Amino acid sequence: MKQKQLMITEFIIQMEPKIKKSVMYTSPQERDDLEQEIKLKMIETVTRGVIKETPGFWEFKQSFE
Repeated sequence: MKQKQLMITEFIIQMEPKIKKSVMYTSPQERDDLEQEIKLKMIETVTRGVIKETPGFWEFKQSFE
């Protein structure tokens, strides 16, 4: 459990610059709420295990054959 929490925390820290940059396109009054909502969705996605390993080029190509 602690390892998963650490993984989520590190993931959010790594994505922090992108989140900050993205919320700059919204109104100043909504930035904090939007940032929290994005982080919440990221946590939900990681805890549900929705993120899967990305296939390599050849595996991706084979899926269309």
